[in-house]
Amino acid sequence: MGKSSSHAFINPLTPGFSQGSGLRTIAVGSANQAKTALGNQNAAGHQAAYVILSGLEQQVRDAKVALQAALNAAQATSENANEAASQAAGELGAQTAMVGAARQRLGSLQEQLHGVRIDFEATQAAARKAQAAAAGLSANQKPAHDASHEEVAEEPAEEEEEEDCEE
Repeated sequence: MGKSSSHAFINPLTPGFSQGSGLRTIAVGSANQAKTALGNQNAAGHQAAYVILSGLEQQVRDAKVALQAALNAAQATSENANEAASQAAGELGAQTAMVGAARQRLGSLQEQLHGVRIDFEATQAAARKAQAAAAGLSANQKPAHDASHEEVAEEPAEEEEEEDCEE
């Protein structure tokens, strides 16, 4: 044990020093720091989990609100579409009824027109017969008709003469 050693020799019998007390203090201090760090790490982990969980919960709430709004809009659109379809069906029914009524009226008018044409043709045939008969009578009675016309014309003149005489 010479003095050539570069390390100082600590005498374990020197008062105030115990063997390994310095290492024990360092070890205890390190353990306490590790325990504190572990506690801090645990708290930090809990805080990070809380922040993440809170953020996720907010996202879930936001998603629920957005989903509810989308459902409400879809329901309103569906109700509007159903109402429009109902109105369109009613309009179609009314127009179909109007077309049916118009077809019935057209059929009725066509029947009336057919009857009027038959009557018109019969009237034309009767008018032709009457015209032919009148032409035949006119041809047969023309000379007699002229003579009777002259006699009729003379008679008023005679009456005038008679009236003159009475005065």
